[in-house]
Amino acid sequence: MRYVDAIVVFAGNKPRLQRGLAAIQMHVAAALWLEVREERKRIAPAFQSVPYLGFWVFPSMIQLDSRKWSRGCRVRGRHAAHLKGRIQKQALARSVRSMLGPMNDADTLRTRCGPL
Repeated sequence: MRYVDAIVVFAGNKPRLQRGLAAIQMHVAAALWLEVREERKRIAPAFQSVPYLGFWVFPSMIQLDSRKWSRGCRVRGRHAAHLKGRIQKQALARSVRSMLGPMNDADTLRTRCGPL
């Protein structure tokens, strides 16, 4: 059997969430031949964060996991390597895009823009 890698669902109350989870499990089993692992399921209060694909998901925002955050902070080192002639401009641009890409998917505008 193949398994669903990751899914996050928010609902207003626990019974509604349990019904939704059951419907999702039936759909992925019938349509996609996938199974949700019982040991990976977690029903928690909505104010708690949920780890999901390198992010921490809250009902009202998404934050970067510390590993992804530290990866984005390596931009200065890449820029210094470019200034010293170790990497070319195109390689620097590709590297920076790959490091900063995840920041576009999280609530990081204030951090990316610097202090206001």
